[in-house]
Amino acid sequence: MDSGAAPGVFLQSVKLLVRNPKIIVPGLVLGGVGAILGALLEPKSGSLDGDAFLRFVQAVVEVIVAILAVACTTGMADVAWNGGTPSFPAAWRAFRRDVLPTVLVLFGVSVAAALLAPLTLGLSYFVDIFFLLYAMPAAIVGGRRGIEAVRESIDIALSRMGPTILIVAAIVIISTVMSVVALSLEATPFAGPLIAAIVVQLTVTYVTVVIVGEYLSTSGRQGPSVKIGAAKPPVKIGAARPPDAPPGPDSRAQG
Repeated sequence: MDSGAAPGVFLQSVKLLVRNPKIIVPGLVLGGVGAILGALLEPKSGSLDGDAFLRFVQAVVEVIVAILAVACTTGMADVAWNGGTPSFPAAWRAFRRDVLPTVLVLFGVSVAAALLAPLTLGLSYFVDIFFLLYAMPAAIVGGRRGIEAVRESIDIALSRMGPTILIVAAIVIISTVMSVVALSLEATPFAGPLIAAIVVQLTVTYVTVVIVGEYLSTSGRQGPSVKIGAAKPPVKIGAARPPDAPPGPDSRAQG
């Protein structure tokens, strides 16, 4: 079990966001749009069927906004971690890759985790987050598709159990605190839900940057400009030395 890298990723992610505040923009814009759409779709008719339909549409909008925000942030974070300057074309680069199979797999597994939550006392949620933590970076940064992205995420989670558990615990703590803040802000008419959505998107942005950084350091795709304590490859004891090069013409002449 590897326990390196993760603490450094948390600190470096803060520095990365401070140096590249543009990474936050897609999440803020999408969070604001999602809040406005959510307010417009708020049920007011009092009809049971009508309210249920609007709640369903609200849930669909929230899922779409979340997917767009995470995908855009992942594309920009990849550029920033590798020493480049994040741009909006980099944010949309994610959608030029075939990420739909991965999104569908993640959606299916998440639904299954939600259905199992009452039977597992919520443990299925943590299992879902733990094993699928790196699936989106695997799809967008690593170019994996569908089950391949999930398989790589599971492999990383198991091989780097310590950092992954630390990241999952931090996600739960940060998300809980920010949810409380968001709920308290929603009491303010109109502006409250908008500010709450922005707070949520700031949290999503930071967590996504952390996950991308850990994925890059683990998968060996991290650029040379940012060092976050990536683990060194193991040294094989007793490995055979490469054969000596044959003597050149100068050395034969000297002999």
